[in-house]
Amino acid sequence: MAHEIEPSEVSAGRRAGKVVTGGKIATGNRLRDGVVIYFDGKEWVPDVDKAKVAHTAEDEAALKGALDAAVKANHLIDAAVIDLVQNETKPARLREQIRAVGPTVRLDLARRPNW
Repeated sequence: MAHEIEPSEVSAGRRAGKVVTGGKIATGNRLRDGVVIYFDGKEWVPDVDKAKVAHTAEDEAALKGALDAAVKANHLIDAAVIDLVQNETKPARLREQIRAVGPTVRLDLARRPNW
């Protein structure tokens, strides 16, 4: 069983310059409808499990290039390369875990469900 990394460990590891994650993925919100999307190496998909995982600095640079191109093409906003839990495609930080799962409220309770 893989060791679960707490978000505080990720932050502490970053400050100390240590790599404590299982890789990185590119994410953002699709500008058209706000859906959280992930780069799979060719296109942007809403499923975090299909995201291309970067394990090297070169792979991370390629993800950042894909983010830059998507932002310049007005395809997405809130672009970021995020850390993953080791041996999983689960985001390491709580904020990103919530974004990967979806809304934290029922859509039928939204004030403007048709937006």
